Amino acid sequence: MKQVIRKLWANWQAIVIAVFILIPVIWFIGKGAVLINGVDTNFPLNPLAWTARRMYVWTNISNGGSDFSSSTAGIFFHLVQLIPYLAGLPLTYVQLISFVFWMGLIVTGAYLLSREVFKNSKLVQILFVCLYSFNVYLFNTWENVKVANLSLMAAIPFGLIVLIWLNEQRKVGWTLGISLFVGIVVSGTGINPAYFICYFFILGFFQIAILLTQFSFRKIVIGFQSYMLFVFIIVGLNLYWILPTLNFITKEISLSGDLGDIGFTNWVDSLSKNTSLFNVMRMQGAWDWYAIDDVSGLPLYIPYVVNYFYSLPFLIFSILLPGLSIIGLVVRRRRNKSTYYLTFLLMFVVGVFLGAGTHAPTGALFRLMIEYVPLFSLFRSPWYIFTPLMILGTAGLVCLLMYQLISERNKLIRFIGLIGVVVLVVGNCLYTYPLIQGKIFRPSKSDGFFVHFPNYVYETKDILREIEGSRVIGYPDDELERFSWGYVGIESILGLLGEVEALYSPLNLPNSAIAKSIKAYYLALKKGQIDSSLSIADLLGARFLFVKHDQGSISMPLPKGIMGDSKKKGEWEFVELSKESFKKIKPMTSLVMVEPFDKADQALIVREEGQLIVNEKDSVVRDSDLSEFVSSRVVVAKNKQVEDYLQFAKAKANLADRLVERNLSEVVYEITTTKKGDYQLMLEDYQLERFGLKDLGELKVEIDGVGYHLGLIKRKNDFLVFENISLSEGFHRLVITLDNPNLVSGGDFEGERQFRESTYGEGNMIFTILTNDENRYLEIFNLNKGDASAEFKINNFDPLGLYWVEYKYRQIYGNNGVVYIGQNTKSGTLLRTQVERLPNYPDWVKMNTYYEPVKSVGEMKVLLSSPFTSDPLGTRMYYDDLVVRRVFDNRLLLAKSENKLKEEFSEEHIEIKMLEKTPVYYKSEVKSDFGTSYVLLFSENYSPQWKIRLSDKNGKELEGVRTAHFSGNLYANAFYIEGAPHEYILEIYYQPQRLYWIGVVGVGCTIFAVSVGLLVLKKKK
Repeated sequence: MKQVIRKLWANWQAIVIAVFILIPVIWFIGKGAVLINGVDTNFPLNPLAWTARRMYVWTNISNGGSDFSSSTAGIFFHLVQLIPYLAGLPLTYVQLISFVFWMGLIVTGAYLLSREVFKNSKLVQILFVCLYSFNVYLFNTWENVKVANLSLMAAIPFGLIVLIWLNEQRKVGWTLGISLFVGIVVSGTGINPAYFICYFFILGFFQIAILLTQFSFRKIVIGFQSYMLFVFIIVGLNLYWILPTLNFITKEISLSGDLGDIGFTNWVDSLSKNTSLFNVMRMQGAWDWYAIDDVSGLPLYIPYVVNYFYSLPFLIFSILLPGLSIIGLVVRRRRNKSTYYLTFLLMFVVGVFLGAGTHAPTGALFRLMIEYVPLFSLFRSPWYIFTPLMILGTAGLVCLLMYQLISERNKLIRFIGLIGVVVLVVGNCLYTYPLIQGKIFRPSKSDGFFVHFPNYVYETKDILREIEGSRVIGYPDDELERFSWGYVGIESILGLLGEVEALYSPLNLPNSAIAKSIKAYYLALKKGQIDSSLSIADLLGARFLFVKHDQGSISMPLPKGIMGDSKKKGEWEFVELSKESFKKIKPMTSLVMVEPFDKADQALIVREEGQLIVNEKDSVVRDSDLSEFVSSRVVVAKNKQVEDYLQFAKAKANLADRLVERNLSEVVYEITTTKKGDYQLMLEDYQLERFGLKDLGELKVEIDGVGYHLGLIKRKNDFLVFENISLSEGFHRLVITLDNPNLVSGGDFEGERQFRESTYGEGNMIFTILTNDENRYLEIFNLNKGDASAEFKINNFDPLGLYWVEYKYRQIYGNNGVVYIGQNTKSGTLLRTQVERLPNYPDWVKMNTYYEPVKSVGEMKVLLSSPFTSDPLGTRMYYDDLVVRRVFDNRLLLAKSENKLKEEFSEEHIEIKMLEKTPVYYKSEVKSDFGTSYVLLFSENYSPQWKIRLSDKNGKELEGVRTAHFSGNLYANAFYIEGAPHEYILEIYYQPQRLYWIGVVGVGCTIFAVSVGLLVLKKKK
């Protein structure tokens, strides 16, 4: 036994390191077959499919596809998951092995670096490992398993070791070998290239420190050679993702532009809201730490932050580490450590400055860098990107101080140093208890990350195999999927399972072309417009509706008419929307021009099968002279009621907007035509009876001051089609008179009382209907300790509509009046409340506002309130003439026929047989039995980097064939082909994939060059 104890004591440092590496095991103890998954944590349920995706620079899985260049950098990260998965291990063990692997890299790297910097001091080495591997910054990194952050933290120590050895010209062979390993580990940072760039910042600071502290010509030469050799190896090993990513960045973002150029939100300001220098030095800059519930004062997302904000030991320790870092600089005596002092100082200072982002006082300089440094907007998450510099700086400076203390000759100082190291190690483990215990995954919360996936989720793979090649659109349409069994996702959960193409409401890129089309589909579905929804589903290529019965949602129930044949597994159902298979490449019979094109998502239903919606102002369309293919032109009329609401909603709240008189008894449509001719009026047939437009045999309109009676021709895709009207080119004004009733009963107080007294608190509240000059109005006298309100329920409430609310009020004395406009579910859950605070005005004044409800079944109410005041006289308010009307938001389209469709432009006359297919390459055999000019639709999101090639069966490229590439159906690619033979081979490919393969060759050349270097060194020895 004594011998065992001696061996354990002799190897105590290795045991501590092993314990650190195995910390992820603690996270899973007692949890059963769970996965840490959800939100930004996307652990695949099919690692093989996820790894295979990383071979392509375009992904077709989500919402019509997108460039995937930077995500190819994650291939090594997913290979770590793939190996145990292929070995047949359960997914829980696959994830655990992956976590242990990455924790092992971080801990081992920190340990090896500490042995270089703090030689002969095992305790300080352990302290460095502890501070580097367990800190508040890594809470968020592990919580969301952020590949870029983990890769950066794992690669930093190994990279510094390589530079130390190269600069000292020792272990060169080992150095080259480790460089290859580092190049693989750091590849994960390419998912967010800003982290990859940050890596070279860190290495550069060390090289600068060497030159400044060991200045000589020889050191400059060796240092430059060392740094460039390492950079060459790292870059060479990552060319497979660098080349396509660089191509994407340079083509999609201008040097002076930002992430908005590619549709991403530049959230640097919002993420910098709480990154003060003080918070950054304490590593407490994560935005979700500061999300606090206004009522309870408790954290919304992170339960344990209460300790860090209010517990004295935690507050002291958070200040202790940066304090010791500064003390270490002041009292430093060891000149042989000058290089490391300067290295860690540079990292600490730069990490704090850049990590603060745009927060004062250094934020102005950061903002200047965003404006004037090309592509600096890539660093849109400054605290998350630059804090690793400060972590390394803090750990290094603290350990240098402790190293100095325990190296002193004075026994007391040495003892203090030893005790200090032990206290810091233990204290840091206690301070970072959420990371060590797995509390960062919020096990006590309903939206925590420990998820038990039901069996039917895995069994759904069988259905996905059956419908492979089809697109699926999900419902409910919430941007966040919240399932009753705990999983929360920002993308379709189907993406975790396999290769099915999913459509869903995107949290990111909500204004993209396909996002607008998806939104139009969901709106039609909720309105019960089955024909319109099926037409838009066809445009999107959706063949199945993925109904998630286990998703907690306030979305409206599906209309009964949509539920047809389906495939079901547990709580998941796949409803068939079309019997036809999804053809990603197919010929178009004709073109439909929509104007203005930025409103084209409102006109998707006019498209007949085989028709392609295009933008006439597209330069390629204009230059290609496609007029012979244009079958119709559609004008989207501007609804002035809706436009007024949009302007009201976008503007900052001001009194003037609420005093404007508005007339909702008529709707005005503004029409701008670019060509004269006969136009068919198409009015959306949705709840027209509510506006007195019931059973329309004809429509009475006024156009440019002239009255017309237009007879009804037919109903098409939930639109009423009326007779043609002749319009000249230019601007026109169309007016429809409405019978728009007041949806509030008793709002004028002339009859019986029809409101409910809504009160709370103690005291007197008196509701009195007064009469003055034959006019009756409501008086609310409040001597209560709470608000007193007259509550009116809205009749015939439709959550899909917009509402206009008007009222008169007069404040006699007391607190300012308030009007509450709210919506709640039938069970009483509050969905949305709009608060209109009224100016202090002693005379009668009329005001109005708009209200947009949440699209959820429930009821809407208006409360006229007399608020509480501490004044003993209370509050006395008068109200009168409450009016609530529905905004007439029905769409009006005008369609003009152009060319008569040619019979030969039928999809049946062109056969396209798919021969080969990957996410970046589609090869088909085309046979046509008519003319040689037509348009093909390719239903992936438009990118100018999709290219087309026509060849004969022998692979020789066809000559004399003219092609043009433009966008169609808002989001997709369209190719005009002129002069093609009746049979040929069609290839559509994503050009940046070639850069990927060039990069792969570059990786091979780098490995070959390093291998040759190793052989040369071996021969020299």
